[in-house]
Amino acid sequence: MINNFIAWPSRLTGTLLLPLLLAACSVGEDTARDRGAGAAPDGAATSGNPLETLAQSHAKRAGISVGEARQAAARQLGIPVADLRNYQNQPEVTLVGTQGIGDNARTAAALLDKGLVQSGQSLLRVGSDVADESPRLVSLNFKNATNYEFYLDSTDGTVNAAGQLRWDPVYGGLIKGNPRTLDNARICHESVNGFNYTGREDYLRTRGNPARIEISGSNKLSSLLQGRGVAVEPTPKVALFEFTFKEQDISNRSMADFVRELQANEHEFGSVVHSLFTLNPKALGASTFPPGSRFYVHWQTHFAKAGGAQTMAGFQGTFDCKSENDLDKPRDTLGAFMQPVRVRHSINATAWNAMKSALNIP
Repeated sequence: MINNFIAWPSRLTGTLLLPLLLAACSVGEDTARDRGAGAAPDGAATSGNPLETLAQSHAKRAGISVGEARQAAARQLGIPVADLRNYQNQPEVTLVGTQGIGDNARTAAALLDKGLVQSGQSLLRVGSDVADESPRLVSLNFKNATNYEFYLDSTDGTVNAAGQLRWDPVYGGLIKGNPRTLDNARICHESVNGFNYTGREDYLRTRGNPARIEISGSNKLSSLLQGRGVAVEPTPKVALFEFTFKEQDISNRSMADFVRELQANEHEFGSVVHSLFTLNPKALGASTFPPGSRFYVHWQTHFAKAGGAQTMAGFQGTFDCKSENDLDKPRDTLGAFMQPVRVRHSINATAWNAMKSALNIP
């Protein structure tokens, strides 16, 4: 059964399963690019250097020079600006195994290339040119109005000196009408090279798309994991890259139909971190999403040791999922753990608040 959790679906094309061969973009070539005129049109698959595509897109959108745009893009990705054009100097990455993933420009380029092939560049954003809606629902496990749990990502919108927002997990629900907390909830976790990860840690995320995420090695759930017998060793922070390749308006859609469709196609693009909806769609009745409701699909790389060209070489990992409460086990809760690239779904606050009303959740 565990093997089924971590298997890539057969629906993925051979292109996504093969190593990404990222072409070079030589310094000094194509002077049109330095004028912001060489970016591919919206909807087109990327070619050449995907990091340059990001910078060119920003230059064109913001009306600034490509040099300024490169500085902004490098800051967003947490990499030296020179690495935008020379990412091939970093260790090779294929996104088909965790050992070749590092916190560096080459990993960022590989994920961006993968996303651009799927969605074109219409979702590329740098810095403040993006809406950071909060909170975002990333998991709902619902049995009835007195037995459910939800997990939100929330930020106060305050940007630090590094251009990062802190996102915190907001967890709640009821057990037979009583408040559900992290102490009485089922915590699934992955342990890799001394780093314990549940998907519910607070983290720092740069603004824009793609983004760089940093997770502290001593996150707020460490004490809970220690209480469950998990050894938490001091470790350096880890990092991953995220690309949002789908942003869909679900206004006025049937909630039940949307949930059915998502459950049926949950693994369309790979393994999910957590199931967004584990509930019977019939519980939503004839309710529809209000105007302004949005659905997002994100790709995330597996986390790597933060800093430079480090990778997960010598990768050693285990995962565990304990069920100690009244809810049915969510489908494929650990489906994405130990995958080099995993999928994360979310809906915005407008959609979540409407769904709470439909399910009689306060």
